[in-house]
Amino acid sequence: MTITTCPAFSDLDQEIIKDFSECLRENIDAIENCINLLDTENDPELIHRLFRDMHSFKGNCRMVELDPVAKPIHALEELVSEMRQGTRKYDSLYGDFFMSVILRIEAMIQALSSTGEVTGEPQVHMLQVINDVLACEPGQDNEAVNQALNSLVGASKVAKETIRTQGKDLKVQEAPQGHLSDLAYFKTLSLQLDELGIYKTGRTEALLDLSLRTNKELGEPVCSTQLTAAVYIHDIGMAFVPHQILEKPSKLTQEEFKIIQNHIKVGTQMLERIPGWEVAAEIVKQHHEKYNGSGYPQGLSGEEINPGAMILALADTFYAVTHERADRSFKKSLFSATSMINGETGRLFNPSFIEAFNNTIRNRYLKR
Repeated sequence: MTITTCPAFSDLDQEIIKDFSECLRENIDAIENCINLLDTENDPELIHRLFRDMHSFKGNCRMVELDPVAKPIHALEELVSEMRQGTRKYDSLYGDFFMSVILRIEAMIQALSSTGEVTGEPQVHMLQVINDVLACEPGQDNEAVNQALNSLVGASKVAKETIRTQGKDLKVQEAPQGHLSDLAYFKTLSLQLDELGIYKTGRTEALLDLSLRTNKELGEPVCSTQLTAAVYIHDIGMAFVPHQILEKPSKLTQEEFKIIQNHIKVGTQMLERIPGWEVAAEIVKQHHEKYNGSGYPQGLSGEEINPGAMILALADTFYAVTHERADRSFKKSLFSATSMINGETGRLFNPSFIEAFNNTIRNRYLKR
């Protein structure tokens, strides 16, 4: 099996890698923001800005000896250069293609940062599909970009994955081709959030375990692969909430609560931009909706709420009240937590989901 490594990068001082990682996030945010604007505004200056943002991204990667990932970024830069010159036209399909490549580059860099290696040579595949688009005559490139997107999404040929959670094996349903490479990336982000967040390490695995078990108890009303992605990504926006708000021991102000509420937009928009994750995006968007319509962001109620969102809300609530947090020193016992959740039946939670969740807790924690 081929392994990609970057010894010069791995040997760098950890403070340098940390500084690079922070700049990396800024680079990618700038590129994504520019693409979002381009999807709604036909402004030539935005194309120039996108070129500069990609050039900065490439330059930072080369600065830390990440030459393998700099090559596909340079190829993207060439595409944008043709758009600057007016020989190639930007459209939202290109935006999806650019972000698909950028997100895979980010996943590759994160793997190199954490383990020092990447399985296979994803940078070679990315470079090939970009070059295929570059080779296509401008004006006749729509099909080529579509094929490139499909090639990136279908890069993984594995059809199943076993996710290990707290010593138990839970089979995830068969995933469409390419979804498992995305899941690996989503999982990496979620585990990193565990390290940064207000909860204890292990939250990701615990939420996934509870969510998949509850889904199974209900007869799997939602695809477990989509639910897995939603669990990984639902709180990714919390990484952008100021720590003084996350760790505030007193009641949040109305303005602070609005900042907290905005966290769902990050995960939702991220999943919406990657083909095949529409259901997961809906789950993330709705996981703070309440059965009686008092939730956010849309005020949905009853059966309007995606079942995956209700499952995730139950798991999230249970975990939150049974674990200490930076802003709260107390925690509820297993029984007081389930009692509290049962008390919210018909108000916060769908009554038809409660029995399944109770069975999940009973089977997970009480049966031997």
